[in-house]
Amino acid sequence: MTDTVKIGVIGCGEIAEQWHLPLLKRLPGFDLRWTCDRDLARARGCAGLFGISDSFDSVMDCPEVDAVVVATPVGSRLQLLDAITARRWDAFCEKPFAPSLSQHEAILAMAGSAGLVLGCGYMRRFYWATGTAKNLVATLFDGKSLDVVMCDSQRLCRSGHRGDWYLGDPGASGGGFLMETGSHLIDQALAVAGASEVKVQAARQVVRNGIDYETAAEVRGLGGNGGEMAFQLLVSRLREMWSGIAVSSGSNCLEVPLIPGAPLILTNRANATRCQIDAPLRGALDLAGAYSEQLTRFRRRVLDRDHASNDRETGLLTTTILSGCYQQAGSQPVSARA
Repeated sequence: MTDTVKIGVIGCGEIAEQWHLPLLKRLPGFDLRWTCDRDLARARGCAGLFGISDSFDSVMDCPEVDAVVVATPVGSRLQLLDAITARRWDAFCEKPFAPSLSQHEAILAMAGSAGLVLGCGYMRRFYWATGTAKNLVATLFDGKSLDVVMCDSQRLCRSGHRGDWYLGDPGASGGGFLMETGSHLIDQALAVAGASEVKVQAARQVVRNGIDYETAAEVRGLGGNGGEMAFQLLVSRLREMWSGIAVSSGSNCLEVPLIPGAPLILTNRANATRCQIDAPLRGALDLAGAYSEQLTRFRRRVLDRDHASNDRETGLLTTTILSGCYQQAGSQPVSARA
């Protein structure tokens, strides 16, 4: 293989059109060959926007490439990744990687036996705040027990989306807002805390017509240095409250924003001191840089044939928490049910 990765994009929705396709056309080292969507008109429309000559409505009809970006809803990905693995293509998927831990592990096993590289679009890992907070936690709280609160809440209003919006379909979305919003939140918190093991202790959910609108959970974990971690999770579309990630040890607390370009807040409750650490770049640049970095990182892994990092790069610990929440709450993602 040369230093150029021949790549196709499967799924031509909003994320592909606004981020993956323009970046793959602009970033060095990618040769964007085709688009694919079950709606052929949409695939052709995206192809025309970015000067791509070929478009298809079936993965089986797509010409050979080195790798693909999968930007379809989570409920469709197991079957797609099975076909992609059979064609021996490396794959970068939008998050979350799979609707259940068993499916995630099955995909990893398939790719591992074929020596394929897998990645997942958890771009918040590459926010300035996430990387800076991770370094601060490792420096200030090294080896200490951590309490981590992770919360994302916003009252659900009229979205303006049509009735066929994938988040209104539990089979397509994987279950609801825990998968869509909680996956980003959890992955960012795990990255900041430096967790190496996690287990959901308890969880409850508010579910209607197969869609989870609120999830609260308690999670226990360990850091790479063996330090104990206690996580409190709340993802809600039923109420408004503080949203962010707070990592505490003793009297010290570090607050991490969920949006790009926002400052970190470090406080000491014992002496009532507060320090604000401002981001060096605006939110739009932070977000664009994060999307670019995740694709560039995937390309490097493809060229290096780094499939040994698949567990971490696909967010296996994040899926462990997602899957554990559904199990502890007495339900499962709709698309993961037998």
